[in-house]
Amino acid sequence: MEEKEVNHRLEQIEIKVDRLNSVLVSQARAEEKIGYLETTIPLILEKLEKMDLRSREFEKKTDQTEQRVAGISKFFWMVVTTVITVGIGTILMYPSTK
Repeated sequence: MEEKEVNHRLEQIEIKVDRLNSVLVSQARAEEKIGYLETTIPLILEKLEKMDLRSREFEKKTDQTEQRVAGISKFFWMVVTTVITVGIGTILMYPSTK
């Protein structure tokens, strides 16, 4: 074999080794990311469950508050209606004599 052919083959081998090195580095990075995700995903899911529970509790409290406000509103309007009715009744029963 000629020296040029040997050099060419060596260059080709170097290129392939460099490609293989790049692939191995990429694979190692991917494995690191997978390991990181394997540890963080359960933590994220746990936090989501806690947030879901808190959200449900908040909804329950909001519903209870809404019912209380509706009851207070009805009572308020009953009192206002009673006061107006008593006022009109008083005016009609005891008309002013001017």
